[in-house]
Amino acid sequence: MPRSLLLAAFAFLKHATGGAVPAGDLSVTHPDRPRGVLVWIHADTSADRIALLETAERLYVTDRLGAVLLTGSTGSEPLPEGVIAAEFPGESRRSVEQFVDHWRPDLLVLTGSPLRPMLMAALDRRDTPALLVAGRIERASYKRWRWMAPVARRILSRFGIL
Repeated sequence: MPRSLLLAAFAFLKHATGGAVPAGDLSVTHPDRPRGVLVWIHADTSADRIALLETAERLYVTDRLGAVLLTGSTGSEPLPEGVIAAEFPGESRRSVEQFVDHWRPDLLVLTGSPLRPMLMAALDRRDTPALLVAGRIERASYKRWRWMAPVARRILSRFGIL
């Protein structure tokens, strides 16, 4: 996803309206990245979280993964072995860049809203593949994104079609 004037405008508006909270030092708040393949799962809902945790556990048990990084919806269920919970970095350029540099995911599995411009741009710069599972957009969010349709199209084009 090449840099665009609209993406820069989005970043500026997020920062100017307080929507972008700078991240702290991730080395203090997060453990070291485990060795091996790391799949980052972002689950917007508890139902998505439960379904994807079961998938992650099966992949981990079969030695296909080094670890799974889980962000998004929180739950009270215990995390399976090999799953690390972390706070989603938000949509500020700095926090996303720090998060992605720290964890260096090999794949992002995203549920819910796919319209996360800073995240998708950061992954694109690192050639990190992303899968969209159960993508959805709320009516209010859709109305806000209509005026930035070129950015939305660019973000959505980042996901391959299976």
